[in-house]
Formats: sequence, structure tokens, C-alpha cells
Amino acid sequence: MERVNRYLLYGGRENYLHLCRYLLCLQEERQEEDCPLPQELPFEGMYFPEDGAGGKVCACWEEYAKELTARGEADVLSLPRAGLISHRSSWISDDLSVEAALSEEFRKRGIYLVCAFHSGAPDPAMKNHSLQELMDCFFRSAGLPVIGALVNLSVWGAVSQEGSDLFEETARLYREWNLPVFYPLVSLFSTEEMLAASREPLAAELPWLYLQPEMQGMTEPVLIACRDGKGRTQVLPGRAGHFAGRAARWMRMRGKRNGDKKVALILTMPSVPAWKLRSGRLTAWTPREHGRYSEASEGGRLSDR
Repeated sequence: MERVNRYLLYGGRENYLHLCRYLLCLQEERQEEDCPLPQELPFEGMYFPEDGAGGKVCACWEEYAKELTARGEADVLSLPRAGLISHRSSWISDDLSVEAALSEEFRKRGIYLVCAFHSGAPDPAMKNHSLQELMDCFFRSAGLPVIGALVNLSVWGAVSQEGSDLFEETARLYREWNLPVFYPLVSLFSTEEMLAASREPLAAELPWLYLQPEMQGMTEPVLIACRDGKGRTQVLPGRAGHFAGRAARWMRMRGKRNGDKKVALILTMPSVPAWKLRSGRLTAWTPREHGRYSEASEGGRLSDR
């Protein structure tokens, strides 16, 4: 039974195939030596989306940087960088279409995306690290961050210490990192056709997608992907580029002096007709107008700038 559990614990296509062969051997009372032992796959690490699940996995930033040099890509180390972290299930099942698309779109904008995965729960016995330990290992070097932003594709957060509040602990960590944390949305079960046909797309998923925003980071919650007919992620046309463009502008803004930044205040009310929001018409108030409301022309679109 222990061997069966190890196949399931490490997961992956090869382990599942070998598990089936092993169970068949037991049923037919054949020699177990005919079946390969469970392959011990990593529970966390840094990877290259273009390699897929069978590619190189690095344990820390220094190892990752050396691998880039060995691949002849040392030039990307001079580019601005963002980090991306997703759940191990995406890597182990080779379901990395979202990560690959975001990596490509960030690269078009002169930003290199450093990708990593984790198991979701710290476990010293399994050498699974906490959120803080992973951030220090993957995205810091000599105590300094090597990224200017973090894209979070997983549901995870800090681990509260005895007597401390979980949300306060996460907020403390986010303040310590001093990084914008982006959380693009990936539909859990809707296909592109379902999203297009529904008058209220994602209505059933919003409670889950927006679960515990204090722990996930909720900057730019843009829908970027759904599911295909087999349940694997499918990037929606144009959405990865739309999200990457907005994230890139956030990163550029961080480099500006506060005196050069502009702040827009948009005030609205629950009574605003839904058709105005859908058509892109905006009711806004500015101090210069001394309390007057102005409305965008009919058919105008809201800008992503």
C-alpha cells in the first residue's frame, strides 16, 4: 500500500501509468520488479514553461540564473523581471498554456517572467516550504528582490504563527516585499462558448475566484483563460496580452517619482444602469466641475490606461 501511495503522492503521467501496471501485476500475481518504482518529482521549484513538465526544475534563483546562462539566454538577466507562481498541479499535468502565454506577452513588453510552482502547503517532512521561504528562495538574492512584481495564479497565503492573525500576517509579508501582486482570473470550469453565451458569465465562480483577496493580491483581476472541452486551461484571445500590458504599466509606474504620478478618482453608485457599464459609458465627477457629473459620449469605450 505504501508503494501505491507514493505513485499517487508524486503524481504525473508516468507515475499514474506505472501505478496501473503495478496494480495489474498484483492482480495477476506477477513479479513487482517488472514495474518501475515511483518517480520522485519535485513539489516546488522554478521552471521554464516552454520545457513542459519534463523540463529542468531549479531550486533557487542562483541555480535558475546559471541555467539561463547555460541556455545562452544570459542577456535576459539585464531585463526588468516579474515573478509568476502557480500550483504544482499545473506543472505536473503539463497544463501550462496560461504560463507560456503570459511569458510570451511579458517578453514582448521587455519584461522577463520568472516562473515557479509550489505544492500549496508547507510541510517540513516533505521539504515543502512556506510562502515567505519560497519568496526568499525563488525571487530574492542576497536579501534583495530580483523581481519588480508578482503574478499569483494559485490560492495560497501566509501561515499564521501561534497567537497571530492570518490576514495580518499576509499583509505584513506583502508590505515587506513591497511588490504589486497581480491575480488574473482563470475560469475553473467554463468554456469559451459558455462564457460567450451566458448573460452572467462567471456568476457561479466569483465567490471562489475572489476568495480571500487579502491573501491572494487582487491587483488587475482580469479574466484571461477558461477551460477547453477536456478541462485543460485555454487562454482567451487577446486577454493574456491585455493583462500583461496593464501589469507592465504598473511596473513602469513604480519607477516614477510620486510627483510625476497621476491619480484618478472614479465615483459611481449602485443605481448606475448596467447597460451604461456594459457599453463603456462612464459617469464621473471631478473637483474642477464643482459637483457636476459628466458622462462619456454614447458608444465610447473605457480605456485600460
